[in-house]
Amino acid sequence: MIKDPKSLRLKYDLIRASYDNQPELAFQDLMDHKRLPFLEDQIGYDQCNPHHDRLLWDHTLEVVKQTKLMGGSPLAVLTALLHDIAKPVQYQNVFICECGARNRINKGSLFVKDLPGCDHSIQDWTFDKKQFISHDKLGATMAFNLLTDLSFTYKDIDAIVLIIDLHQQDYRIASPKVVKKFIDTVGLELAPDFIAFLKGDRLGHAPGEYSTIDYLETLEKELGIK
Repeated sequence: MIKDPKSLRLKYDLIRASYDNQPELAFQDLMDHKRLPFLEDQIGYDQCNPHHDRLLWDHTLEVVKQTKLMGGSPLAVLTALLHDIAKPVQYQNVFICECGARNRINKGSLFVKDLPGCDHSIQDWTFDKKQFISHDKLGATMAFNLLTDLSFTYKDIDAIVLIIDLHQQDYRIASPKVVKKFIDTVGLELAPDFIAFLKGDRLGHAPGEYSTIDYLETLEKELGIK
């Protein structure tokens, strides 16, 4: 039971927006009215990655929009809203040296992608891009905590958290092994929403390899859901 009326209202707002025919506009309205404080750090956030041509909040709204257009249920739409919740706090800055060596700096720790013979100072390196390794795992935890605090049902929480946790998995080869793994981890009941969200996420990327959805349509056929 939610004791805080503000939390009760937020839960209602999220559900209402998820059911809207244009959920991306409904969520933008909530953001404009300061109703999504847990996502405010996405506004203006440059992902600095060649696979993304939108600021993070704009990417989130595009994924919401495309997930709806791909036939996703309100649960899939809410998942789309939360899928990158961890990106502003779970990222690595990648620097590249003229000799080809790469370093990742994450929260002050230095991780060297070794290429023997490089002894250049970090000051001589050039920023290359951001990576968001493990943002799916941390995001699943953050979504779990948020939805639990808002008293969503255990079934909905489990489904949303599972999709966020697995949304970086590679399903580009619909081999029998991949299909079996998908069924074992996701299940056929959740599969349509998961794939609708994955399509939405792909379509929210910059044009190129990471924006194609052909392999997901093949996976749908292999699963017998299309």
